[in-house]
Amino acid sequence: MLALHLKEAFFHLSQNSIDSVQCGKRFSEWDEYMHVDRPIEDKLIDKMNEIDDVGGGIILLVGSAGDGKSHLISRIRQISDWKDESFYNDATASSSPKKTAIDTLKEALVEYKDSNLYLTNKKLVLAINLGKLNALIEDIEFKAEYKEIVNVAWSIFNDDATPSSSTSRVKIIPFSKEQIFEFDLSSTEALPVNSNFLHSIMGKIVARTENNPFYKAYKEDLAEDVSPKDPLILNYQLLSMPEVRNTIVMTVIEAIICYRLIITPREFLDFLYSIMVYP
Repeated sequence: MLALHLKEAFFHLSQNSIDSVQCGKRFSEWDEYMHVDRPIEDKLIDKMNEIDDVGGGIILLVGSAGDGKSHLISRIRQISDWKDESFYNDATASSSPKKTAIDTLKEALVEYKDSNLYLTNKKLVLAINLGKLNALIEDIEFKAEYKEIVNVAWSIFNDDATPSSSTSRVKIIPFSKEQIFEFDLSSTEALPVNSNFLHSIMGKIVARTENNPFYKAYKEDLAEDVSPKDPLILNYQLLSMPEVRNTIVMTVIEAIICYRLIITPREFLDFLYSIMVYP
């Protein structure tokens, strides 16, 4: 008998799972349990407060696929008093077969044209991928009518530009500046690094609490007489060991540093699925 309950739980981490793509609207129970606070959440809240102080404006939340933009927006929706229409998550979507995603974006951003920007009381967090942002600020019409947004956004693509080129009404938060590990100045190890984020994710998976869906599935499988030698059962027990989790964290960080890999949260979750669930 196979550990089907635990396998189903781990499938939520796979990139093939529907849970791997957030809609940016609300947290499911699964999202709620797996959420881990990240520094970028505080940065976004700070920028939103700055926009509140001046009465209106736009925040560009820029990154790549799988880095957590949609997850972050879902989280912020829960804890902020900004209305639902103040969050624009899917910048790749078109509102009509006759319109491009860029056309749809320009319609959505009318309040933030140069002519309206300092008059509007509207507020917006726009989650957008680097490629789509580049296409937007290269659009001739957009360049002409949204100079302030273009100038702020251009700093991401210009190595010589000041990294923090936000204005009072246009803010930018690049996910590219975020890393999933940090230097540990107190460490005496040869590689003085650690990752609170990666440790927290795995800590949630192995937590011996009743609200942990992984631990609940593990106990259900054992109660149904799944063999204690089942590979997934054994892998789960191995992952429960702090030494094993630490080895995983350090190996991932070493790969990032040595091979200049960009590992997103979504990719890390899929990696955990791939090493836990045997083929």
